[in-house]
Amino acid sequence: MGCGDSLSFLRHFLLGIVLGIFNFVSSLINIYYLYKEGHNLYGSISVFLLWFPGLVTSTAFLVLYASGNKTVLNLKRWKLVVYPAGLLLFYPVVPIILTLTYLVTRNEKHHERATMSKFFAGFLDHGPHFVLRLVIVVLVGIAQGGVYQRYDFVFIMSMVSGFGSFILTALWFNERESSWLRWLFLSGPMYSAIFACRSFTLAVFLKETLYDPDMHELFSLLVIVLMFLSNLTMFRMCGQDWTRSSVFGVASLLLPAGYTNDTLYYQAPGQDILVEQNTCRLAHRLRQEQEEEKETEVAFQPETETVETHTACPSILVPMQSAKFLMMHVVINTLLMLVCAVYILFSRHLDSLTDDALVIPQLLGVIPGLFFAIGKCLLMPDTCPDYDDNVTTCQRVCGQVRRGTKVCLAVVFSLMGFMSLVPALFWTFIYKWFTSLEMKTNIL
Repeated sequence: MGCGDSLSFLRHFLLGIVLGIFNFVSSLINIYYLYKEGHNLYGSISVFLLWFPGLVTSTAFLVLYASGNKTVLNLKRWKLVVYPAGLLLFYPVVPIILTLTYLVTRNEKHHERATMSKFFAGFLDHGPHFVLRLVIVVLVGIAQGGVYQRYDFVFIMSMVSGFGSFILTALWFNERESSWLRWLFLSGPMYSAIFACRSFTLAVFLKETLYDPDMHELFSLLVIVLMFLSNLTMFRMCGQDWTRSSVFGVASLLLPAGYTNDTLYYQAPGQDILVEQNTCRLAHRLRQEQEEEKETEVAFQPETETVETHTACPSILVPMQSAKFLMMHVVINTLLMLVCAVYILFSRHLDSLTDDALVIPQLLGVIPGLFFAIGKCLLMPDTCPDYDDNVTTCQRVCGQVRRGTKVCLAVVFSLMGFMSLVPALFWTFIYKWFTSLEMKTNIL
């Protein structure tokens, strides 16, 4: 086993198996303590979120069966029962089992299935669970033996691992072909800033609706519905089909998902999820309209012993506008979160921890996240696109200059994102100084 294979094995073992086992076990421990200390509502929500990906995937399997999908209908009868039941009952350990299977067999199909299962677990479990734990640990606290301990070790560690797992899921699902440098200095900081702002704002909003008699729980549901409808509309405006717009619209509540047209993970508009990924490709960007048909010779031998050939054309899919969606998504959802934050801040009397959880992430994350998002959009293939049919020297030179300019501008905006953290920290310090108890007493 070479150095590259060893690093790959270690990465899958640590991030796919060890981290997955810790997330699952810590979730079970958290649920046990929640029920033990009388937090039945939070415990029930945590159980639901843990098995929510299994509920979604098993339901999707049954929908395919009910719609008469040939691939599903051709399965043996026992598989029609075992597959959805297994997904529903054992989904929390499905990503771990699939990752272990890939490490043993080295079959790329198992790797793809493991990644898809992590996608559902990350966007439907880890992300929402982080928001719930944020409410419990930071904003409410947990009663253990009648004493509230805000810094419970298991909950804190599960929050850290959940945050990291969610960011890694978003990076791998959206940035599979990106380099580690882009992960560390552009995409990773962008997702972290976006997730921090949304999770803290939604956590405060959820806490206020649950504990304030003047606000109803439906207010939180209304905000989530507005976020979903805005995501659905933006996906449709950018060329995505209805099915993926709905699925990715739900998955993009906390972080943008499924907007990069990655055919390996069935993100391209109109891509058949039951057909091999290598049977389709994205349409080329051409200067002139051309017939895009790639004929493949397939030989077969009929009973007459004569060899004939026929041509098979791969599916050509028109990609969605990735950069347009990402910029619209970041701006619109940020404005929506700011509206929620301003409304709660000025219409409610908040304690100091809730106040900090609402304001400080906005100060630290909004502007840097916007800079990182602009840098990310500049590197998208549909931003000042380069044509695939450059034939002359002038066209090739112009294409290289265009690509180099986009990279330089992306580096500039990435640096601006990191540098904007300095004034963000400064304004955070100013905010904490003015809102401190001593300062309020002196003013009064």
